[in-house]
Amino acid sequence: MSEKTSEKAAARLEKQPAAGSRAGAEPAAAPKIDRRILFTKGLIKEAFLELKKSSSLADIKVTDLCERAGIGRGTFYRHYRNMTEVLDEVLDDALSQSSSLARHLVSSEMRTAGACSGCDMPFCQFVRGNKHYSGIFLDESLTRTVLDKMVDSQKGVYMRAMQGICDLSEGELVDLLYFQSSGCLSAVRRCINASPEEWARTQAAIDNFILGGLAASTRRL
Repeated sequence: MSEKTSEKAAARLEKQPAAGSRAGAEPAAAPKIDRRILFTKGLIKEAFLELKKSSSLADIKVTDLCERAGIGRGTFYRHYRNMTEVLDEVLDDALSQSSSLARHLVSSEMRTAGACSGCDMPFCQFVRGNKHYSGIFLDESLTRTVLDKMVDSQKGVYMRAMQGICDLSEGELVDLLYFQSSGCLSAVRRCINASPEEWARTQAAIDNFILGGLAASTRRL
């Protein structure tokens, strides 16, 4: 899609009334997500990911992003206050598409059938298969931001799963989650271009090592 075409499409969707709406009609009590907003945000986030491949977060300018997305600055600021908010939402999108460490490491299917069994898309596999996110996940300057987001996105599920099988305190489990998340991120960065066979061996070795440690702290693993 050319810049002019995307700009016209975004402007047209921004201006037209939502489906089913009438002039002067009372707003619905529980409106559905506006597809115009989703479309425009999609343009912004895709442009952000493209720019992030070759630029640091601090070097991405609103003007450059708007030019690539084919939108005006006013459109950008209707949805985001700054690039940090764009990054935050892009991370939410990415992490929502990968399964949690709890599901990956605790599921009985995974323990008996192999490293990835029982997982829709483990984080490491997701990053390796979605290179357009590489500008974020491979950027070491964003390590703390990414780790905090990883832990925040899966902390609830992880805590419930782990408290059901081990006697570690809540603080110890949070530390363990950070440890596992950090190791996962470091491993995928190092092996991002490894062959599927090489990565499978590395992943199996890491999983077996972690599961061995968990076994010493669990009641029934």
